[in-house]
Amino acid sequence: MLERATRQGRRALRATFAVCGYSSARAAEAVRVAEAWTEVRLRAGRRRRGVVAGQEIVWPSPGRAVLRPFELILAGPGEVTVQIERSVVSPGTERAHFLRLPNARPAYPFRPGYSSAGTVIAVGAGVAGLAVGDSVAVPRVPHASIATVPAVHVHRIPPGVGLLDAAFVYLAIIAGYGLQRASIGPGEDVCVVGYGPVGALAQRLAAAAGARTTVVTASSRREEDARAGGVDDFVLAADSSVASISAPVVVEATGDPEAIGTAVAACADGGRIILLGSSRGAAAELPVWAMRRKRLELVGAHISALPGESRRAGADWLRELGDGFLSALAEQRVRVDDLVGDRLDPREAERFYGRLAADPTVRGGWFDWSLVPSAERCAPNAVRRLPNLRAGGMTESNPLPVPLEARTEQAPVTHASARRERPLRFALLGCGDIGFANAHAIAGSEGAQLVACYDAVPELARALAGSLGARAAGSEDEVFEAGDVDAVFIAAPHHLHEPLASRAARSGLHVIVEKPLAHCLASAREIVEVTRDHGVALSVCFPFRYEEHVVAARQLIEAGVLGVPRGALITYAADKPQSYWVGGYSGRAASDWRSRRSESGGGVLIMNLCHYFDLVRHLTGLQVDAVSATTDGRDDGGVEQSVGISIRYEDGAVGSVFGSSSVRGSAPSELRIWGTDGHVVLEPEPRLYTLRALGGAQPGRWHALPEPGATNVRIRFVERFAAAVREQRPPDVSGEDGLAVQAVIEAAYDSARTGAAIRPSDLLAEPAA
Repeated sequence: MLERATRQGRRALRATFAVCGYSSARAAEAVRVAEAWTEVRLRAGRRRRGVVAGQEIVWPSPGRAVLRPFELILAGPGEVTVQIERSVVSPGTERAHFLRLPNARPAYPFRPGYSSAGTVIAVGAGVAGLAVGDSVAVPRVPHASIATVPAVHVHRIPPGVGLLDAAFVYLAIIAGYGLQRASIGPGEDVCVVGYGPVGALAQRLAAAAGARTTVVTASSRREEDARAGGVDDFVLAADSSVASISAPVVVEATGDPEAIGTAVAACADGGRIILLGSSRGAAAELPVWAMRRKRLELVGAHISALPGESRRAGADWLRELGDGFLSALAEQRVRVDDLVGDRLDPREAERFYGRLAADPTVRGGWFDWSLVPSAERCAPNAVRRLPNLRAGGMTESNPLPVPLEARTEQAPVTHASARRERPLRFALLGCGDIGFANAHAIAGSEGAQLVACYDAVPELARALAGSLGARAAGSEDEVFEAGDVDAVFIAAPHHLHEPLASRAARSGLHVIVEKPLAHCLASAREIVEVTRDHGVALSVCFPFRYEEHVVAARQLIEAGVLGVPRGALITYAADKPQSYWVGGYSGRAASDWRSRRSESGGGVLIMNLCHYFDLVRHLTGLQVDAVSATTDGRDDGGVEQSVGISIRYEDGAVGSVFGSSSVRGSAPSELRIWGTDGHVVLEPEPRLYTLRALGGAQPGRWHALPEPGATNVRIRFVERFAAAVREQRPPDVSGEDGLAVQAVIEAAYDSARTGAAIRPSDLLAEPAA
């Protein structure tokens, strides 16, 4: 009855959340939070105790790990509540459970971990020998920032022993139980097969008890650790000398079914093989005949049997083994400082477990709970807190909780020096479609001034200049020879970029070229070379770098949210009407140059996708290694309307590009970049997903990036260029940036023509024609 009522209540709650606009995943998360909140308070009310809030690592489903808030009841009679500072990973066990290997299939959600240390923050009635503020080792608790446990399970840490060393307590209890089951006699040798944390502790505890120890491992990578632990002999499992070890006691500590054969080979006649853990992986054939011939005894020492054996013996072996380990640390008879592995941020749990799952050689690590903000790690007096039912699930975009800092190189120019000094005086060359936008950008920029406009159609120049307080130049000569111009902004047809830029450079004028740099790579190289030779600044108008979401994404990527970039996806789908090809989108200048390859250089690839190529390169630093492309091929001198491109980057990342100017009805453009640790979407909905605790992001959740459109990116571009000229530094977007994009475009056209993969670097290395 109660179970049915619970199910009905959940359905009703989910329906309520759905009405509020929650997705099914977000509604399920909200229901879970509400149920947990209610359950804790009901139990706390019955027991008349307080509530404390913290964070815990949970595996919600196979292969996933998240850090999420939870609450627990403060210590009652016979209990203590501990703020955990360090929790140690047992790599073999946790890897097996994370991968769901045979004999390691947990129920989900699953809370991993079981060996920690921290500080007592609450003591229940009847507890003696422990006080608030004591440093304690806590076995058998999951990876979490707080824990309430029976006081009899807590070990006070002796003076001189650090929290991290003490956090190995449960792993040491496991190893110590195996040695106890071995009943090692005086002077008996001990061989340990495997040297993970448990195997290492077994060897070191045996050595501390006076045994001569040998370690056998599958590879030599553990030898340094074994030598540091005082091992007498180190042997590789594949070495024939394993059979000559002849140890009376062999501890098998790998959990690998195949390792039993190594243990049998290393064991002396009449000896004992101690099985410390559960075998994980495909079952291996047991060497029964060899065991019978050598009269070997197999002794199970799984830690789950220890409490029962301890009760039957009328002893507390858990406490004895834990206290014995801590005493050995204090007396420096055992060391573990070389076994700790990597310091791990609990917020990046999935990143670590993913690495552990992919690489069985990872030696482990420890979660440093001090990296979690203190208000989230341990919040006392939480009983009156309302549940946070607004938190998004793993599929929703949540705002970044920490505002991003402004990047200096992206900031608008508003400082007083820009107003005091003479503005950079621009002439606009080309007053048609995009020229109109560029003219207004110059006029609206701090530190820049539009002084002249020129176009082959005089009416266009006169209309634009008149509206912005500039003069209309009657010829190119008038622009280059007037003496009142410092820089030109070229917004002419693509094939005119090179002659205009070259003449400007030779006249000592700085140059901005509307994208692309030129209609072909040869002309683009000429522009870069001539501006360099004459010492003038050159930039290509890729203004979308200054969109707020792009600025934020670059800052986050530089901080490491993606890890190593592994790929990019670009989709551009437009529906350009026929009128576009004879007048652009505005229709201000009637000309069909866009439809002729000899003048434009191409269609959707060079006109539109160039922006995306620049953004990927700008955001990630990825350099294109090879390009394979297909277009809707034109052999009449016209331009392509559709293109598909496969890209290989220099470090092995991949890219996929589709672009078309003839998708009827169009479609949202898409730009996404991903890496080993995260995923950034720039279009259509700017957002971020990462496994890293960087930039204020909560790992394992989607976060919304700033919306585009709040900044006039062309004004920002012009201001930054003018500031670069004034400060005598390279522009944000350099000529080399434009040349790199041009080389990718040319490689794509060459690939579509020849059917072969083309390397842009080969094209750039060719001598100029």
